[in-house]
Amino acid sequence: MYAMANGVMVAARLNNPPDPVVPTKVPFTLVRHEVFHRGVNGRINYDLAPTTVWTLTTYLECDDLSYTQRSNNNPDWLNRMLIRLTECKLAVDYKAAHNTTSANDKLFQKAWDYAPTSTGPRNTTGQDIENDAAEYRRIVDLLQGNDYALFPLEASTTQTPVRVILGDFLGKCGTLPDATSESGTQVQIFSLDPLPVVNATQSALVWANETWWKKASEATRLDGGPQNSLPDNGFVWQYDVVDFLTWINGVTWTSEWPKYEVTVGGNPAPVPARPLTRIISD
Repeated sequence: MYAMANGVMVAARLNNPPDPVVPTKVPFTLVRHEVFHRGVNGRINYDLAPTTVWTLTTYLECDDLSYTQRSNNNPDWLNRMLIRLTECKLAVDYKAAHNTTSANDKLFQKAWDYAPTSTGPRNTTGQDIENDAAEYRRIVDLLQGNDYALFPLEASTTQTPVRVILGDFLGKCGTLPDATSESGTQVQIFSLDPLPVVNATQSALVWANETWWKKASEATRLDGGPQNSLPDNGFVWQYDVVDFLTWINGVTWTSEWPKYEVTVGGNPAPVPARPLTRIISD
């Protein structure tokens, strides 16, 4: 499974071994995304406020994950977390061991105490390193202990949010909770505000009864505004994966096509039904 868009990690559980029968033990990743809309000319207008959309991927296989070093078996976001955690831990340890009056240590302390100038409160470089070292350690310990973890808010001024990038490896397919015990995953796409996707339905997600959802939707998790926060009752607009991707790919393709400046007889060429495939057959 790979990430369908850029986003911010909200919550995850990577328990091993997984238990597909007990919902409280199902491995999952919850990512929040932003979907921008077209303006009057059909092009995406990034000056308009986006709609927040979440993707919840469940029943992932979490065998052979490493919580101490980068691994090809790890989700890409976990590898980046471990790299940042290692860097921060080394810096914190170095500072503790080199608190002297030497010239080099004074330069290090000056960099550690540097506070960027900008609007609003800003931490020093050292405070950001210490905060990430503690927060990422907490998250990794929870995940390694087969528990769920909530991630730093994007609006946080104390910790760095964990981001997901388009195409990131999320994990292998696990075992679905059915009589056949087939390999697969479940992907749910949902939003608070409705999007013009065919076959959209509005209902409560079963996950709203889980402890991790209740904690992730608490008032203290308000991430910059209500539109970025999970509803405590789990009542959302839900979209079929194929229907959603068909809709959003059409929006993106229609908006991006004019950038190619293709003309026919001196006039802009009409938008093809879809991009040319990159797959080359014999």
